Amino acid sequence: MTNNGGVGHHAASMRLREPIFKAGNLTVKNLSVAELAAGHHDEMLAYVAPLAAARKVKYREDISQGLEAIPGAFLEMMRGDNLGKMLVQVNPDQMLGQS
Repeated sequence: MTNNGGVGHHAASMRLREPIFKAGNLTVKNLSVAELAAGHHDEMLAYVAPLAAARKVKYREDISQGLEAIPGAFLEMMRGDNLGKMLVQVNPDQMLGQS
């Protein structure tokens, strides 16, 4: 299982963000987002959960359908071609009334 929210910022897509870092005179070396986020997890949930419940949080998902889509979805994710969280749906979502 691959679970990586930062893969989209890899390789070619990272070059697109370089001017932003340079413009702000910011140098990033050996940053681990996991370590940064771990200390703020409870605070973040307390802030974001009510917004999500009120549907005020907007996000994007790239959803492919079926097991056969996994290799292509993985390659898209590694290239940074996805616009949001890359997901592969293998079964209908009963919570959404899909059949």
